[in-house]
Amino acid sequence: ADQSRDTDSEFDREAAIGRTLDHYLHTAGRAALLLRSLHEPLALTPPRPGVVPEQLTDSTQALEWFGAELPVLLSAIALADGRPFDAYAWQLPWAMMPFLRKRGHWQEWFVAQRTALAAATRLGDVAGQAVSGRLLADACNDLGHSEQALACYMASLELYRRLGDRRGEAKTLQGLGILASRQARYADALSYDDQALALYRAVGLKAEEAVTLYGIGWDHG
Repeated sequence: ADQSRDTDSEFDREAAIGRTLDHYLHTAGRAALLLRSLHEPLALTPPRPGVVPEQLTDSTQALEWFGAELPVLLSAIALADGRPFDAYAWQLPWAMMPFLRKRGHWQEWFVAQRTALAAATRLGDVAGQAVSGRLLADACNDLGHSEQALACYMASLELYRRLGDRRGEAKTLQGLGILASRQARYADALSYDDQALALYRAVGLKAEEAVTLYGIGWDHG
């Protein structure tokens, strides 16, 4: 790093950081979908020339890679937090969510998503704010921070509706349903899940429809 500051231009240093972040984002994005097929997909910007993401092929490889690279990924989020890399600061947490949740890294997930929402907000990226806010709400929900979870869900719900993103809207309604259920507000949970089911059916997402039907069954039970 010292040599680079002495010999390289700021442009070259930023380009190198961008290639590093590209490598981790595109590998993590692939790994996320291998771990959780229902994870909300993102259309990532193609990696810079010269970047070669890891070629992961199954969930076992994805888990091993996330496990080995977790400290680096958390550091990469901190590195990206601030222009011109704010897009990575919210997309990396999105990609890490399936692993962090699966392995019970609740606090890391919460901190990463809080960084993500701040970065997306600085960028004025409404879709990024919707995704990051919903995932932050999920983290708060799992940690038992009910009031913060509700506030984040409601803010994301409004953004998804503004964008006309019915899949995101449905996922947020599902989150609200889980929150209500954990608070023993089962009628509210059923209302949220019924709304989510209608949206999933409208856009033809069968796997999500199946999961929501399970939730509705739980509400009735």
